[in-house]
Amino acid sequence: AGRKTRNKEGKGKGGRERGRRGKRRGEEGGKKAGKPEGRKEGKKKGRKEKGEREGKRKKREKREEEGERQEGRKEKGRERGRKRRRGRMRKGEEEEKRQAGR
Repeated sequence: AGRKTRNKEGKGKGGRERGRRGKRRGEEGGKKAGKPEGRKEGKKKGRKEKGEREGKRKKREKREEEGERQEGRKEKGRERGRKRRRGRMRKGEEEEKRQAGR
């Protein structure tokens, strides 16, 4: 961690570097000149236009159609676990019986 602000003019975050006069926003000359000094620049994100949303709806409908035979992975895993557990319990019972028989 060396010295950070050696060639800045002024204090604070907006301090310009000494060699770069006129390149910041709100100053003249340079790329960002003539734009108001502020935070945001560029297009604000708004709602999608109607045409852009159409495709999404179609896709969703299609998915729902084939979704009848498709279940969530989570449920599938849960079922599988249940089956395995049931098998294990049965196995345990058999072992106990064998112990009793001896």
